[in-house]
Amino acid sequence: MKKIKKETGGLIFVVDDNEIFAETVKLGLENKFDNDIVAFNNGKDLVEALVLKPQLIILDYELDIEDNEYGNGMVILDKVMKICPGTPVIILSDLTEIHVAKKLLLSGASDLIVKDDNFFDNLINSLNDIKEAVSLEKKIQLSLRNANQYKQRLINIGLTLVIMFSLLYLFAR
Repeated sequence: MKKIKKETGGLIFVVDDNEIFAETVKLGLENKFDNDIVAFNNGKDLVEALVLKPQLIILDYELDIEDNEYGNGMVILDKVMKICPGTPVIILSDLTEIHVAKKLLLSGASDLIVKDDNFFDNLINSLNDIKEAVSLEKKIQLSLRNANQYKQRLINIGLTLVIMFSLLYLFAR
């Protein structure tokens, strides 16, 4: 497993069997985001590293096709969703087949980005959108917790008032 430095803005995994491509994406992201970025060249290493609970995964759809257990993005996406449910996964692919994209998105992928001339800009935009969505989700969860706490306080105040008025009624007789 690759050595990982102290976590800053969260951990992002990049997985592509083209080592140069994976490292290029990693370096590009390190220049744009305050995250620890780790590049993997196969799905097996990624799956083993999931114990580190990455904040986000960027996964090539077409990895080593000869590896039946870890050979494509769909298989790995399924493993990620079982081990780290809710982890955003962006699929990178040369594919433009709609049925494959639909299946990936229905299986839990957060986005699908075609490896074309604009892929890095599209990747940055997708990462920003996902980070914003995660931030909003955390704010919503905090608001719900606060609302539940206020609800419990109101219930306690109501019960206290009922008891007080009941006692006043009993002693006033």
